[in-house]
Order: sequence, then C-alpha cells, then structure tokens
Amino acid sequence: MTHAPESRYGHRSTCPAPVRPAGRLEIDLDIDQALDDLRHAFPGICFWHGEWSGSLWALLPDRLVEARTAADLARQLHD
Repeated sequence: MTHAPESRYGHRSTCPAPVRPAGRLEIDLDIDQALDDLRHAFPGICFWHGEWSGSLWALLPDRLVEARTAADLARQLHD
C-alpha cells in the first residue's frame, strides 16, 4: 500500500505522481563511445562532453552546438 507524502504541516499531498513521457528515452550510457562515434561520423569537428552541463558539444567554424544526446547532436549537425 502506498501513502501520499505529507507536507511539513501534516497535510497529505493531493498532487498526482510525476508521469514519465511516453516513448523511448534516449541516453548515452557510454559518453566516451558516443564521442568516438561522433568524431568518426564528423571528422575534423571538435566534440566534447560538458562535465557541468551534462551536454554534448560540437564546435563548428560558425557556431557552437549543444545537445543532450549524441543522436540529437548528430541530427543538428546534419541540418
């Protein structure tokens, strides 16, 4: 049996539990492999993973590109 969390005033929360979005969740489990794959697919472009931002980055001659996953970054580079 589950219980609704109590607020600091002793009242139970009536807010619904968070719902995960439908569809496939894309994450890069191996960042080093994701970066290697990007470097192989796009030679000559500088790629890195931002430790603090958690994003993948690409430095192009005219812009800086950020994405949460390698697939998203690759899509942006193809556009």
